[in-house]
Parts: sequence; C-alpha cells; structure tokens
Amino acid sequence: MEIKNKKGEVILKAKGKGLTGAYLRGSDLEGADLRYAILRDADLTDDILRSADLRSADLRRADLRCADLEYANLEGVNLEGTNLEGADLEYTKNYYSFTAYDTSKRIVHCVKHDNQWMVKAGCFWGTLKELEEKVKESHNSPVYLANIEILKNL
Repeated sequence: MEIKNKKGEVILKAKGKGLTGAYLRGSDLEGADLRYAILRDADLTDDILRSADLRSADLRRADLRCADLEYANLEGVNLEGTNLEGADLEYTKNYYSFTAYDTSKRIVHCVKHDNQWMVKAGCFWGTLKELEEKVKESHNSPVYLANIEILKNL
C-alpha cells in the first residue's frame, strides 16, 4: 500500500493494506487515499486527514484525538473503539453526530455503511437498529430516539 499526499507524492509504503499499530502521530495526510487501509490500533493523534478518502478503512481502536478530518470521506469506516476526542469532523462526508446531552453527554458518531448507519456511542459499536433497541431497553432517551429517526431518513 502506498499513501500519497494531495500532491500525489508517496509519503508512506506498507506491505498489503496493513498499517496496524502504525505510529503516524502529527502526520500530514491531507487528501491521502486510505481506502480499505487497515489502521487498527494506529496512533493518528493530531494528524491532518483533511479531504482524505478513508472509505472502508479499518480504524478499530485507532487514536484520532485532535485529528483534522474536515471534508474526509468516512463511508464504511469501522470506528469500533476509536478515540475521536477533539477531532475536527466538520463537513465530513457520510458522517453524522449528535450529543446525548440528556443521558451520557457523550458525542455519538454515526457512519454510513452501504445502505445503513453504523453507530459509535461510548463503547457501543453497532447498527442503528441495534442502538435503537438498546436505547429503548435502557433509558428511552428522547435525544437518541429523535436522532435515530433523523438517521432513518438520511
């Protein structure tokens, strides 16, 4: 796998698509093509990923604290266990978020996967339907339920 910056320059090479556990802290990956990249457990803290194509990337347990993901395409990304604290997700494509201010006060991250939404809420990672079932079982939060309805129509 080659990762290229917005100028088309190769900035990182790896065998296959695997960058599991890579230390890329503070890297400028603006506009990089990271489709299908395996970035499990990678340290991407403070990275510039503006306009990066992350479609179908595996970001499980990756550290994206304070990363710039503005305009990045997150369609199909796996965010299970990913730390997005302080990340700039403004104008991100195939992404929706809301704050569950009536319960946990956490930011809920939602990523489009084919014809469904996958949701990261704290340690939960699952489908919108699974989230709705859990919310109705546990706290019946009007904020969660209203945003689930919005997502069903997006």
